[in-house]
Formats: sequence, structure tokens, C-alpha cells
Amino acid sequence: MKRVILFLLIFVVFSFANRIIAKDSTPGGIYIIGPDVSPDSTGLTLLYYSPDAGSTLVIKDTLDWGDVRGIAADKTEGVIYLCKVGPAYDGLWISSDSGIIWYHNDGFGQSIPYSGNENGEVLLGIGAYSIDYGMSFSYSEAHGLDLMSEPFSFGGYNQFDESYIVMMNGLLYMGFERDDTFNVIDSIGLIDITVGNLSGELWATRGDSLFYSASHGSTFIAMGTIPIPFQDFIRGINSGSLFICHTEYNIIPMEGIFGGTIQICYTEDFGENYVCITHCGEGRTIEEFSKIIEQNKKPNNLEISIFPNPFNSSVSINLNYPS
Repeated sequence: MKRVILFLLIFVVFSFANRIIAKDSTPGGIYIIGPDVSPDSTGLTLLYYSPDAGSTLVIKDTLDWGDVRGIAADKTEGVIYLCKVGPAYDGLWISSDSGIIWYHNDGFGQSIPYSGNENGEVLLGIGAYSIDYGMSFSYSEAHGLDLMSEPFSFGGYNQFDESYIVMMNGLLYMGFERDDTFNVIDSIGLIDITVGNLSGELWATRGDSLFYSASHGSTFIAMGTIPIPFQDFIRGINSGSLFICHTEYNIIPMEGIFGGTIQICYTEDFGENYVCITHCGEGRTIEEFSKIIEQNKKPNNLEISIFPNPFNSSVSINLNYPS
């Protein structure tokens, strides 16, 4: 039964968007999958590593042999997981040296990898998990999960084996015991989610709006508008820290145009302030953004005019105040 459930989960995971950013165990270390943004770009998809929250990007490997499904970084420094889809070289790829040499474990091409909270722990979608760096896998039962509705967004692992998933029917589920058991938390609509650092922390987006929960998703607080178009996000090292990533390819072979853009924004104070870095063929730009809260304007002076004055059966009252 466990293996049958796994195949079903892997099949439905295909509807979910790719995950392009992963966080390692260092304060500013992130991996990103994105376009070649060098001035003489050849249009390849590359694996980058940044040790400084996206300020600089170091090319680790070229990934021009298939579409990348998702990437995750282990708690062990230098260990990363990458899932690719066909037509060739599909499955799970594992590297222990930050993407220079890879080991191939086929059979998981439609899955999305997430790192756990222990060294060597990796979750694939919602159906399989490994505690030995992806060398072998156990399969969850997924009790309580509506398998008739396709997954929309995964939150990955949090403390105490908590994982989260939003289904296409809009229900938010929380998983326990490495996804053997799921409970419905709330109906929150179709949004993207990722876990925070503490038990119960959950980040979410709907459109360009960011939301935060400290109560396992039972309630969310609006955290303002994100500064860049949303594509993927991942928790930082501390509570309140978050990385948001957006990539865009600009490839027109007939006109000899190859390249694209990579944008990384990070916050360390729950979205109150952002530092955003943009990498493209023209170079790098860095911008800072602060959360803007609109407040109702109150007039300093209020003028009231009544016509006619005095009046009998009817009256017109005009309010005039500065905007």
C-alpha cells in the first residue's frame, strides 16, 4: 500500500511549479537555479551559489540536460539535492561538494525535494523521505490527505516533522510523522507556502502579498507587498528572515539574444525592510525597500456650509476639507 500511494503522489506532484532556491546552513548561503546572466550568455540554465544573500553569484554547474523540478540544501554543508524531469537524466541527483560531482538516484523525476531538520534528511514531495542523504527511501501512508485533489504548494519540513501542503481545492494540510498523518488546518485559497524556522511558523503568498503565521497556519497576518514578482521563496536562518527569488529568461535564438535576469530579495525583520539584488547581463544592482503602510488622512480644517440659511423644509449641507 505504501508504494502505491507513493506512485500516486509522485504523479500528482507534476502540477506544481518548480522550486528554484534553496538555503544552506550558513547565514547568507543560498543556491539558485536560473538563466546564464553573464554578458556573453549562451542561454543555459545554471546552478549558482551565493555566500552573501545573493550579492554575488558563483556558477557551480551547468544544467543544460533537462528541466529542473526543484532543489534543496541539506543541513550538512555542501550537500544539495536536485530533481530533474525527462526526457533524459531524470530523477534525484545528490551532490556532497556544492554541485561539482553528482550521484544519480533515478525514479523520482516528478518529485520536489525538501531538506529536513537533521543531517541527511530529505523529503521528496509528500510521498517519500530519506534519512541517509537520499541513498534509500521510506514511504509515507498519507492518512487523512485528500488524494483526489492535486497538490498546489508544499511547505516542506519544519520542527517535529511538521510539513505543510495546499491542495488545489484550497485546503491547507499539516503533516506529522514524516507525512504518515495529515490534518486539515484551514481553507485559505490557492497560495504558495514555505515553512519558517520555529515550530508553527509558516510563510505564504497570494499574488504579490506576503502573509505570516506563527500558529501552524490556523491564522495568518498580512505582511505587506513583496518588492519583486513572486516565483519562489525559502526561510532564512532566523525567525523573521526570508529569501524571495524571481528568474526570467530572455532568449530569442533567431535574433541572437540569450540571457535573462535573477532577482533575490531578503528580509530579516518579517518584511519590514528588504534588500533586493538584480543580476543581468548589464551587471548588478542593489536596492532597499521599506514596508509602506497607508494611513487615512485626516483634515486639519473642516468647513461646513448650509444653504439656504435659515431654512424651512429642505437644506443642502456641503463639507469642504483639504485632501
